[in-house]
Amino acid sequence: MISRFVFYLQYAARNLMRSARWTTFAIFCIAAGVATVVALRGLGLAIGDSLVDNVRITNHGDITITRESGFSMLGGGDPEDQQRSVIQPSEIERVEAYVAENGGTMAVYGLSESLQITAVDAVTVGRPQFISTLLIDPQTFPPYGEIVALEPEGVPLRELFAQPNSVVISRNLADLQGLSVGDTVRVSNTTEMFTVTGIVSTENESSFRNILASFFGFAYIDIANAELLQVYMPNAISITLPEGVDIERAAGDIRNMGIDGSFSTVPEMVRQNQTIADVLGRFIVVMGLGALLIGGVGIINTMLVMVGRRTMEIAALKTFGLKGRQVSAMFMAEAFLLGLAGSIVGCVIGVLLTGIVNQYGEAFLQQRLTWRLYPEAIAYGMGLGMVVTLVFGILPVLTATKVRPASILRPNETVVPAAGWLQSLIA
Repeated sequence: MISRFVFYLQYAARNLMRSARWTTFAIFCIAAGVATVVALRGLGLAIGDSLVDNVRITNHGDITITRESGFSMLGGGDPEDQQRSVIQPSEIERVEAYVAENGGTMAVYGLSESLQITAVDAVTVGRPQFISTLLIDPQTFPPYGEIVALEPEGVPLRELFAQPNSVVISRNLADLQGLSVGDTVRVSNTTEMFTVTGIVSTENESSFRNILASFFGFAYIDIANAELLQVYMPNAISITLPEGVDIERAAGDIRNMGIDGSFSTVPEMVRQNQTIADVLGRFIVVMGLGALLIGGVGIINTMLVMVGRRTMEIAALKTFGLKGRQVSAMFMAEAFLLGLAGSIVGCVIGVLLTGIVNQYGEAFLQQRLTWRLYPEAIAYGMGLGMVVTLVFGILPVLTATKVRPASILRPNETVVPAAGWLQSLIA
């Protein structure tokens, strides 16, 4: 059995070498499809890693409590709803006591989607914007670490609010409006001018949960200006706890203290992000399957040409006593070798393409994606490449089995037999 299998492979290898031009074309078709699948699968896995690795940054800590502000993106809202969204001092004191008892840190701040920020000489003043604004206490925000500015380079966020009416904006917001450090801007709801004192990385706030920040940007303003801007704050608390503390249990304890609102915890977000990453990764791979299916058409054409050129050879083999299933095994061996070679070449190219594809992913998501060698993406590409090649090789194999031994008596006949309609439909 093994010797027969080795014979099929050796025979197939010799035939592929004799048809070098068509073999190269088929390998290229497979490699292009496999490379696309590997690169896109690698992108999906990189996005998944980013969603899981940055979950604490996205959540502003281990636990975040928010209340709806009552504002719309276009401004306005019911003042009573806005006031009910404010977290009261007595509630903040209870949370502070719990956090201090458990050795954690916390930040009290406000989230708003109604404020607009534009350059003084901009022609877009008064038009609706979709930026996110965070009114923060620079000395406590964020509770999980430190945000460092891109401009002026290396300066911590807390040092960028030394002067009154300071505003720190994201990189993409600065690029969209042509703003730089030192520029004067208008902020809605007040006639006083604000000064851009820093520009920070967009990835500090951008995520799948804050798409507006990813595309339109965000701004940090000192929460001391809340009254000046006519917004009711704070409406959010973020908490970071020491390692080993049961975060979900801590969230339950805080909720039992009478603190209501929407609770978001790191363990819950990890589970949700893993689900999002799985769905997104599969969707990205489905997009790449189109290239692999196009490669399958190349396989059919290549093998049909090989069958047509070797009609006399197949007839001679049958004359010598080979059965149809043995001829089928020979051509399936050729498809196997084509799939193996094309998949290996495609995986190598796909790994190299992953770095380029990740750059486009970073530009779209405004999140840093770490390049890694993902064995899962390589195995995925190899498996799909082999399966698609063998499946698309079935129709040419069926055609080869239809060659009759009597064809050797009619060497001038060039008509290639066709597989039956039922066999073609099933294939």
